[in-house]
Amino acid sequence: MNRLLSAKSRIHTTMKRQTLSDRAARTRTFIQAGGLLNLSGLFDICQIEQGDDLQFDTDSQDKAATLLGILLDAVDKIPDPPDAGQMENWRASGTRLLKQRAAQKAYQKMKGRPYS
Repeated sequence: MNRLLSAKSRIHTTMKRQTLSDRAARTRTFIQAGGLLNLSGLFDICQIEQGDDLQFDTDSQDKAATLLGILLDAVDKIPDPPDAGQMENWRASGTRLLKQRAAQKAYQKMKGRPYS
């Protein structure tokens, strides 16, 4: 009986650990996607500022709805399946921005100035 309870406890602990790991990975992906949205300039367009509570603050809910509307409009314009050439253009554009941002950060670090 003790062996069964011990095995059950180990299985439960393993499952709980896996669930927490999955949640952490999902959260990390969401945070990274938010960073990409910020880099894209959409936060500026929607006037979303750091610290805005997009879920509970009424004014911020309007900003969130605007952002969602922009994204829905963009997704609606993408053919299904997406055009491979356009996907490559988007990838190249994103890569350029990410490399430019990394170069700016490296330059600011070299100059001893913080980069936001």
